[in-house]
Amino acid sequence: MPNTATPQYLNLVKLNPLQYLMQQLAGQGYYLDDDGLINMEKRRFWNPPWVYIKHAPWQQCHLWHKIFFNIIHKQTKVPIGCLSCWKVVVKPQTVVQLFALHKLQVNLNLWSKCGTEIDRQNTHDKYGGFFYNFGFEPGRECYKVVRQAVSNWPGLGPDIPVILKRGCTEFEQHCGPSDKWEETITQEQVELEDLMTQYIRGDIGLFSQGENEIASVQQNWIQDAARVGDMTYLELTGGTPRFPKLVTYHEDLDAEYKNKTGLPERLKVNMIVPPPARKISFILRKTTVDTPNLEQKKKKKK
Repeated sequence: MPNTATPQYLNLVKLNPLQYLMQQLAGQGYYLDDDGLINMEKRRFWNPPWVYIKHAPWQQCHLWHKIFFNIIHKQTKVPIGCLSCWKVVVKPQTVVQLFALHKLQVNLNLWSKCGTEIDRQNTHDKYGGFFYNFGFEPGRECYKVVRQAVSNWPGLGPDIPVILKRGCTEFEQHCGPSDKWEETITQEQVELEDLMTQYIRGDIGLFSQGENEIASVQQNWIQDAARVGDMTYLELTGGTPRFPKLVTYHEDLDAEYKNKTGLPERLKVNMIVPPPARKISFILRKTTVDTPNLEQKKKKKK
């Protein structure tokens, strides 16, 4: 790939930005619109894990994260627009608390969303609620409101973790601590992103959801909770489990064998301590395979 950080390459891109962008975005569903801007079909998100309470009008997450961070910068630079994004994150510990958080977010009516994070590969959290803010000070003010609200809201409480963080988690994981991001910004990056913004339409997601869509998302929350063993989901199903209880046949054996000390006789006889890996490879090199002598068998038959 060409080095987009060099002024020489940036000068070439300035002369023909559309060709550069179309090369970068090829095969990913983008097209050149009638007005000459690169576009993508605007649509609702298919089967999202989130319920969107209110989308921040200043956010261009698709442009900044998907195109700039993932495609243009190859996950090596934090997009300029993302430097001003500060998130208050609430971390429910159970799916019942997630439903309580959803009610709280609806009542607060701030830029926010909540949902499951179980299928994400880069977090330990099962559930999360996010409040979006443009700037550090608005983020701190939002934290005060959300922290107090979570501590006193029915079904939540002061033990629920709430944090204030900057940008997306992926940025810190790939680009280092968020308090050092400004040090990595170059004039070339600023010019490149400004130029690209002129040729790409803004955010392509539709964040409005009907009642049926919200119901579908929340049904998936319950299914996800059951899948990871969060048994509080039974409070949301009237005590009806998602999976039938298995018939088992071992209970009468537990009285004698569950707390019986020592290894069973079978292990005492057959337990083999494996040799070190080096020794195993040495043994394998010396091992010969006995192959049948087909000629001798033919002679015997005669």
